[in-house]
Formats: sequence, C-alpha cells, structure tokens
Amino acid sequence: MNELLEINNLMYDKPVDISAVANSTMNTYNFAPNSYENSTGSEIMQIQFNEGLDFVDGNNSYIRLKLRVNNVNPFFSFSQNLNYLNSINSGASVLNIIKSAELVSKDGNTYFKEELKNQLQCLREYKLNECRKNYLSMMGGIDQNSSYGVGIGYPTAAAASGAYPIFKTNTEITFIIPLQEISPFFSSCSLIHPKFLESAVLRLRLEQPEAAIRLLDVDINDTTVQPFTITISNMAVILSEKELYKEVEDKITQEIKLKGLNYAYYQSLNTIFDIPQQDYVNESFVFPISLSAAKIKYLAVKPVYKESLTTAQQPYLYPMSSIISWNDFSQFSPPSTDPNLANFSMRIRLGNKIYPENYQINQIPDFYNLTTYAMNNISFSSCDDIDVYKVKNKQAPCCVGGNLYNTSKNTTGGLIWAFNFERSQAISNSGLSTNQERLLSLEINNYNQVILNKNPISLIVSVQFMTVATLFENGEITVNK
Repeated sequence: MNELLEINNLMYDKPVDISAVANSTMNTYNFAPNSYENSTGSEIMQIQFNEGLDFVDGNNSYIRLKLRVNNVNPFFSFSQNLNYLNSINSGASVLNIIKSAELVSKDGNTYFKEELKNQLQCLREYKLNECRKNYLSMMGGIDQNSSYGVGIGYPTAAAASGAYPIFKTNTEITFIIPLQEISPFFSSCSLIHPKFLESAVLRLRLEQPEAAIRLLDVDINDTTVQPFTITISNMAVILSEKELYKEVEDKITQEIKLKGLNYAYYQSLNTIFDIPQQDYVNESFVFPISLSAAKIKYLAVKPVYKESLTTAQQPYLYPMSSIISWNDFSQFSPPSTDPNLANFSMRIRLGNKIYPENYQINQIPDFYNLTTYAMNNISFSSCDDIDVYKVKNKQAPCCVGGNLYNTSKNTTGGLIWAFNFERSQAISNSGLSTNQERLLSLEINNYNQVILNKNPISLIVSVQFMTVATLFENGEITVNK
C-alpha cells in the first residue's frame, strides 16, 4: 500500500476516530433465581444490577431465557393459529408471558412501571416496518416465509418442530427479548450512565400461561384452554457495555458536578375502561386518565372484549386478542349509508382544550390517518425504526396497511386508535402539562351498538410520555415526568 502511494506521489492519513468508545463488551447478569419451575403465573422475576457497570447500550442489550411448556398437547404458539393473511399482524411473541415490568433505582426511585405490557404489543405494528417486525415477533423462532413478501406463514405439523411460530411442548427452547421491548427506557439514542443502573432492580411479573400461550394439537388446531404450567430457566440479562475514553468520561463527570446529568426517555401509563354490555343509541362516555406529565407523546386505545381481562379460561384472554371487526361498533339497523362511518366519534380533552379542535373523529379513514401519524410522527422522537426499506408504507413505517385497517375482518390484535400530542397537523399540545387542574380524558360520543350476542367491551388505554432522570454528584437520582 505504501509503495503505491509513493509511486503516485500520494499521501494518506487515517481519518480521525470520532468514536467515544474505547472498548465494548457483552456481559451476562443472571436473574435471582434464574429458573422458575412449573410456573402458573404472577411470579416476579427479578434482577439487581451489579456495581461497577460500564455505560450501557440499551438498544443492543437483551434478556435470554429458556422456556418449556408443560402439557400433553404436542405443540404451542404465541400467535393464534389462523392460516390466513389477517393473522400475520398480531405482534405475538414470547413477550406474551410478561404481564408487567418495573425498574427501580437503588434509592427507591421508579424509572418506569408498566402494567398490561403484553396486552399492548400490537402498538408495535404501527411503528415498525415488516422486516423489523418479523424479527421482533419471532424473538427466537424461524420465519420460513418472510422472503416471499407476504408476512409470516404457518407450517404443517410435519415441519412444526423448529419453525416459527409453532414450537414443541415439553422441550426447552431458547428465546431472546430485546430490552427495548421491555421499555423505551432502553431504546434511547444515548448510552445509559452506569450510576443509573448500579444496584437498580428490574422486576418482570409473569402472565398466566393459559393467557399467554396457545396450545395446539397434532393437527395444529387450537385446543380447549385448560390451566397448565411453564418452566423458565437460564434467565439472564446480556448488557452491551461501553468503556469510554478517559477524556470523554471526565467531561461527563464534570457535567454531573456542574448541574447533574439528564437522561430522557419515554414510559407508558396503561389503564382499562369498561363499556357495559347493552344496546346504545347516541351514547356518550368520558374516561378520565390520572396522569401528571409535562410532555405527552401519544394516547392509544385498543378495544377488547371485557372477558379478555378477567378469567384465564375465557376464550379471548389471549394478550393479542382485540376487536377484529369495525362491525362490532356498527349500528346494524338501520344500516349505515357510508361504509366508512364508524358510528361513534372520539376526541381527547386536556383541561379546557379539545383535540382535534374543530371536529370529532367518526370516519374510519380519519382514525387510520391519525393513528399512523401518532405512532410515526415526523420527528421520530421515540427512536423507533423508521422503515429504511419502505416495504409497507411509502411515507411511514407501518405493518398495518389501510386495506387491513378498514376491512370488516381486521388483523388480530391490530385494531387501535391513537392521537398524537406532539406538534403536528392534527394536534398541537404546545407544551401543556397535565395535572389536577388540567385533567386528561378520552371522550366517546354518539356511540351506537346493537349487542347481537357480543361480549361487553373494554378499552385498554396507553399514554406514552417523556420522563427525565437526573444524576447528581452525590449519587442522588431524581425522576421527573
């Protein structure tokens, strides 16, 4: 190389290394205990991070575990075994088994606490492109058909032993869960300062197995759900840790001494509202949301049947279950003259301000437009994948196309409504905060429903908002919403 440069009278200097990272390692930290025999749900899996961590890259860190489903049926799946296109967008994964997640600092500050975690996986469908979604949905399985461009296919029983999304029961199977799927706390663009995680405790509460997993018979058909157990072993967190150059770390230390070090991230408040089972004609509902936060990103609503959230033996308890048809909200008599009419309207209220300000949403295309915009606004401030392949939506990442959203047979777990609170064409929050004087509420108006033997409906509401954790020189940590 040097001879070529000399012959041609050329000079070459290596580019200046602008990386702040001097060394990168992957370190394993075991849960205590790291195995759970014959779990029936509600157990809390816990890990306390050690002293002496380096800076943590949450985007490249993950949980690794082995799962065994203990049952006489030969196969299981995290997704409903429906072999047609509408089943591919469920977002189901091993994350079904985690009902809630919480991270607490060493001095007792709660970084995040999210209930109903597994019930809201479908929000991912509106954030990610299909390539990324298939990876996250598998979290350890083998997708045989994604290269065909038609999403996930379901193999025959003969091929089910190692194929996605069907697995053998009574067999240990390894899965991984990216930490960014546990919480946006781990998906920030910034490295996490070790002082934020040292001696911090991560707690994950297990869901009832019969609610999280679908049992399949030898013909790959869903079987009657009966209580059964699962066994989890070799459970550990693998952290991607970065050692910074001394000059960079000294600069960060100096910043902490001057005014503290801020770490900004998103977290979610999830709650449930019920719509009782009866006929409704032009009914109105107001659901108050108790949240104090300075910057809200979005409010999303997932409708489910009420039985989904009570008894595990109910057929719709599966976390990815959802209202799968707009007809569940239609007024059948007289029939609607407009097929895109939702037969109810929706808006949000923050104090004396209403969004959208000039009209109420009651058209299905409007719901879809606002929902995709809320999940994928122009700033991409949640640091989610921005769909570099543009395989599903030419303007924004989204696995649920308008044709699936607006069909009478919607994607399982895919029907949601969302409102964007960041500055946008539809809603301009302009920095308003929520507090006791400025209550955030969800309004449903002109609601029409004829029961026709349907179950009562519940609304799982998720509000994502920004949180800032601040580290001070004395090691004290404060968390502000």
